Amino acid sequence: MNKKNDESITELKREMVQIRVDLEALLNILEKYTSVVEKQIDILDKVCGKLDKITSTLYKILGLNEHDKDLKSNIYV
Repeated sequence: MNKKNDESITELKREMVQIRVDLEALLNILEKYTSVVEKQIDILDKVCGKLDKITSTLYKILGLNEHDKDLKSNIYV
């Protein structure tokens, strides 16, 4: 009985080690995806900034002012 318990404990320890390895691998993958998402957010922020500048220029060309715009929909009235 004692030998069987020792074998069970040994097997549980192996499984715990494997779970830890798997969790560390998962954490590494999540960190990589987080980095990718952060880079995409930075790119989108830059694109939005440029779109704001383009939009502002178009407002000026069309003779529209900010007060002509519906704030909720960003549509000119």
